Amino acid sequence: MKVLVIFLKSMREQIRDPLGLSLSLIFAPCFILAYALFFPSGSTSYGVLILDQDPGAGPVGEAHIDHSDQLLASIQAITYANGSPLLEVKKIDDRFSAGALLKDRDAEVLLIIPDGFSAAIEGAARGETVSPNIVTFVGDLTNPYYAVAAVMVNAALDQYIQAATGAYRPVQI
Repeated sequence: MKVLVIFLKSMREQIRDPLGLSLSLIFAPCFILAYALFFPSGSTSYGVLILDQDPGAGPVGEAHIDHSDQLLASIQAITYANGSPLLEVKKIDDRFSAGALLKDRDAEVLLIIPDGFSAAIEGAARGETVSPNIVTFVGDLTNPYYAVAAVMVNAALDQYIQAATGAYRPVQI
């Protein structure tokens, strides 16, 4: 009974002060909206630029194998648990435009796939001794997102090469 008396007393006080009541009812949702705008809960995606200089391995049997396109697909397949993409992959045509995007931090990492990439993978898959093909990562080391994106792309690259060549790894990471 005493709770009801206190509640009714508080309601009378609120009715006597309509400005305080209206400010409470208006500003509470406004602060929640401002909090949602300042701290979005969306997933972070990391920009990856790919400069593909590899034309492919040429005809192998009846098919033209382009391992750089398959690598691109495996990098794009990296997603969060909810299915949203972790890496925002974009193919580019020249290194100059990539440098501008990296400088403006519109992308975090540039992956340069050299000419002969597909041929080296095909040769290694057949068991031939091939000279190492150098894949280059370019980025701004002062950008904290660079390290994350480079590690993700490197892991996808390593996993793809292992699967494409059938290489056995005695230690799995």
